[in-house]
Amino acid sequence: SSSSSSSYVFLHLNWGERGAVSLPSQCVLATSKEEAVAKTTHIVASGCESMSVPGTTLGSYDRRVQTIQRLSHEEIKEVLTGIARRCEQNKTEPPKMLLANPDFVTVNGDRLEVMPGTMSLWYKEILNEIYGGKNNSRSFNADDYVVKLGKPAPIIYTTLRKEIVQQTQNNRSNSNSNSSSSSSRGEKRSDGDDAVFANVLCVGDSLEHDIRGAQSVGAKSCFIVETGIHAEEFDFSSSKSGKEVEAALQAMCEKYNVESPTCTIPKFSWN
Repeated sequence: SSSSSSSYVFLHLNWGERGAVSLPSQCVLATSKEEAVAKTTHIVASGCESMSVPGTTLGSYDRRVQTIQRLSHEEIKEVLTGIARRCEQNKTEPPKMLLANPDFVTVNGDRLEVMPGTMSLWYKEILNEIYGGKNNSRSFNADDYVVKLGKPAPIIYTTLRKEIVQQTQNNRSNSNSNSSSSSSRGEKRSDGDDAVFANVLCVGDSLEHDIRGAQSVGAKSCFIVETGIHAEEFDFSSSKSGKEVEAALQAMCEKYNVESPTCTIPKFSWN
C-alpha cells in the first residue's frame, strides 16, 4: 500500500556508464550516501557503479538526464557497512539485499569487471563481521540476507517455465478445436521441470550461474570456454588434445561443484 511503502527507503545500487535502470516510482530512494546509511530498509543491487537518487531515469548514461550518484567500490562498501552498523546498534535485523544479477564478474574487452554478485559477497562479509563476529552468534547466517533473483536462483526458471507452458497451451489451442482438452494436457506437462525444459538449451560462460542453473531444471547446457569469464582459468588452447581439454573441463566442473555441460563451444563470432 502507499502508506506502508512510504516508510520504506531503498538503496538502489545502479550502473553508470552501462546505463542506469530505475525502480518503480512508488519506491522511495535515499537522496545521498548519508541518508542511505541512516534510513535504508531495503537494498536492491542492479549495478556496481552508482546509487539511484530521486529522478533516476531509464536509458543510456547521459549526465543531462541521469541523476544517479556515482560511487566507487570502496564507497559502496562504506555505505553497506554503515547500514549494517546502524541496524546492529539499534538491535534490528539488517536489510536484505535483492540481487538482480548474481554474476560475480563479466568480460569487458580483455578484462574482467565486477558484477553485483561480488557486491553480495562484500555485504555478507560485512554482516558476518558485525553481526556474527561481534556478537559471536552462531545462529546468524549472512546468506539469509541476500535474495538472488537471477541465475541460478529458481525464480528465473519458474517464470520461464510459465511462459513455455502458456505458449504450448496457446499453440495447441490454435491447432485443436477442443481447447479445454489441450489446456488440460498443458497443465499436466507443467508438473515437472524436466518435461518443460527438455528441449531448452541454456548458453553461458559461468559454471556457477549459467550451467548450474540449466542443470537445476533439467535443461541442456552449452558452456563458452575460450572468451568467457573462465577463459584464463580454463586455459583453452587449440593445441591441446581432446582428452586434455576434457580433463581440464572435468577439473573445472569439480572445482565449482557442477556436472559437465551438455556441450562446449570456443566462442561466438560474427560471420
